Amino acid sequence: MFFDFKKPMNLYRKKMVSTCFTVKVLAMAGLASSWMACSNTGHDNSSGAEKQLSIEDSIVIDASSIFKLYTTTITKMNSTEDSVLLLLDKIAAIAYRIDTHHNIYGSDTMPKALTADMLSFTIDKLKCYFLYEKGVIAFSAEPNAKRKKYAFDHTDVNSFHNFTSEFKMMNDGSFLICKYPNEDMATREAFTRYFNSKIVYKAVIDESRPYLITKDVQNISFPVDYRTNNYNDTYPILYTNGSDIRYTFKYWDSLGIITPQGKERYAIPRQFSVKTEPIPEGSLTSKTKSEEYSSTRNKNISLLEFKHKILLFQQIGAEQYVNEETGMLNDYLSRDKRMLVFDLATKQFDDVAYKLPPNCNPVKSYVFNNRLYLFTVNESREKIKIYITTLK
Repeated sequence: MFFDFKKPMNLYRKKMVSTCFTVKVLAMAGLASSWMACSNTGHDNSSGAEKQLSIEDSIVIDASSIFKLYTTTITKMNSTEDSVLLLLDKIAAIAYRIDTHHNIYGSDTMPKALTADMLSFTIDKLKCYFLYEKGVIAFSAEPNAKRKKYAFDHTDVNSFHNFTSEFKMMNDGSFLICKYPNEDMATREAFTRYFNSKIVYKAVIDESRPYLITKDVQNISFPVDYRTNNYNDTYPILYTNGSDIRYTFKYWDSLGIITPQGKERYAIPRQFSVKTEPIPEGSLTSKTKSEEYSSTRNKNISLLEFKHKILLFQQIGAEQYVNEETGMLNDYLSRDKRMLVFDLATKQFDDVAYKLPPNCNPVKSYVFNNRLYLFTVNESREKIKIYITTLK
């Protein structure tokens, strides 16, 4: 048993000191006022008004890498509130828990054999699910519970990936996954076939079967421009809430919402546009040119949700791939980022955005009990700071 959900919420920091994490909680009153307003100076940008975030608290962590952290929540039985935010360091194979007052109060050491090749993990109804390229391993929190394996059908010609969406169980016990064809995408025939295909699938766990059942989500398809032009984007950005699906693409000026009642599409305000030109022909074979294209353009990067609002995170494109003053690359973490807010009640985006802290990674950020946990790194990228802000 790796997660003891029944442990009392008592602080025991000595145990945390003995792990590879060093944890410290810092008060951050007034920090937001020190953030400078973002100047929209990236490639093909238009300016948009911005707000400051009011920071409530923060947590500093020594961990192996911000890209190797995975988050999920544990909800008490017969409760609608999340009781534990659980973060797992994939490399160190250690999970630690944060209570509703932002205190670290426990940790669990896990076999690295379980975490080494995982794509993500989640907890649902007190069951743990670890996602791998070949399938899912599931086990309950009960003592001596046996692991169960459910495999993707690899007689299929596709691979399954979970790069740009949260791994989370939906109300019907399924989760979203993307399919990627095992063929050379350099040919026009393969390109056309892929971008006209249904890329998003639901994977359903049937405990009586060793294989996952996969069914395509008919309502999600690539934007029309993607079918004839290469935008260096191959997966939608997905988020689920119960039975509902929210999605977008990196360079798509829309937000899609799918509910049992149907599908709706809402335009992103023009001042926050991510529309750009396709990547120049031949650039995809060059890692440098591909990264330069990604770094110098505005793009959508992540979705979250709280209460009746959807949060859409964007990267602001740099003017140049290499910063002339420092000689450093304008990579993903160093780029400025902002958060747009879509109100589900009014079905409209706010006309202003929130500027995010420096070196922020919204893909790893999380909503926990109506607070937004923003994952960032320091300049040396050796420490991870999680800023916590209350969402109204």
